[in-house]
Amino acid sequence: MIKCELCGVREDERSMQEQCGVFLCRRCVNYYSDEELEELLETEKKLEEFNDIDKRLRKMWGED
Repeated sequence: MIKCELCGVREDERSMQEQCGVFLCRRCVNYYSDEELEELLETEKKLEEFNDIDKRLRKMWGED
């Protein structure tokens, strides 16, 4: 079982497909154009980085 890199659903690797270098479930593959998918994944990456920084700052400030 692997996880769809867009919606997070876990499926058998045989049912996953690749688009723009990421593995997607049957529902997500080709839902977005390649350009839209790349933009969405970049936005998610930036959001994860922001959340990581926020967690570290909260820990430093004792708000965790």
